[in-house]
Amino acid sequence: MCGSVSAPGEGEILDFRRISAFGGAEFLRARFGGFEFARHAHDRVTFGLIVAGALKVEQPGGSEIAGAGDMILFNHDKVHWGGARRGAGWTIRSIYVEPGTM
Repeated sequence: MCGSVSAPGEGEILDFRRISAFGGAEFLRARFGGFEFARHAHDRVTFGLIVAGALKVEQPGGSEIAGAGDMILFNHDKVHWGGARRGAGWTIRSIYVEPGTM
């Protein structure tokens, strides 16, 4: 992942792993409360599943709300930012893979 990940706040979970057996794929399991993430892009293709709560994802040209059961997908280098929707935070499971893997 590009950029940095801050330490989780109270009640938040952040588990990030890179697994070489899967071509260096990166896996994220996280629960965020009021966390807001700044404008950024990943150097990998990102697949995410919102497990609980809702996430507002903003990008040039608009924004979307992803709620429990929704999938999100970003091509590598796609700029986006956002944070919790409805004040309850969100839980996400994500995988980040090299573009060439696709």
